[in-house]
Amino acid sequence: VYNRDVYVSGYESNGSRNVAILWKNGVAQKLTDGTKNAEAPGVCVSGGDVYVAINEFGTTNNIVKQWKNGSIKSLTAGLVSENASSISVDGGLVCIAGTAFKNSYNRATLWKNDSTITLTSANFNSTATSVQVLAGTVYVGGNEQSAIGAVTRLWKNGTQLYPALPNVKGGIYGIRAYDNDIYACGDISSSGINSAAYIKNDASTFLTDQSIQSGCRSIFVSENIIYTAGYIKSGLYDVATYWK
Repeated sequence: VYNRDVYVSGYESNGSRNVAILWKNGVAQKLTDGTKNAEAPGVCVSGGDVYVAINEFGTTNNIVKQWKNGSIKSLTAGLVSENASSISVDGGLVCIAGTAFKNSYNRATLWKNDSTITLTSANFNSTATSVQVLAGTVYVGGNEQSAIGAVTRLWKNGTQLYPALPNVKGGIYGIRAYDNDIYACGDISSSGINSAAYIKNDASTFLTDQSIQSGCRSIFVSENIIYTAGYIKSGLYDVATYWK
């Protein structure tokens, strides 16, 4: 939401291909030409400028693109498979979080303006799922495979935070910096079942009974109140849920 306008990004089928779409107050705008499958996993508005992260799917590799006010540019060359997950903009700093294939593994990656930053180096797959830029500082959340399974990851300006977090099984899908604290949300597994949880700095809090499968996908903090959104498993269905 920006100046009471609501922006949503995603995709819509044209009958043969998925086309990246930006909706402003419910009105759709096509961002790609429909000759290749594409999606728009994130949108951010800064200073009146609208930025959208786009994944364009090729026959072999995927390409990450950035759309701004009607102009589109490629951030990757399609030499390896790369995917964007989230976008955040602050002033002139445009950051997109995602995944790029490098040295035989999928690696959590940050595209920062025209620079590409690989966030992990271990011989495990990883991904960056969320990013926030605040006052020139870049916060990224994601997950990395390890000897014990998928574990949560948080980075600040490219450096991993909180060494204890590798012991937390799960993944991060939303991140928010607020009043000198870092909040993240996602799924944490303590008994073999993924449960919705949020992390404040290096401490995690479950949002549901840990015997019920659930997940958290977005987090927002205002006036020290934490708002999260996700789902709770109910029979065969996932039920949309929010917590305050």
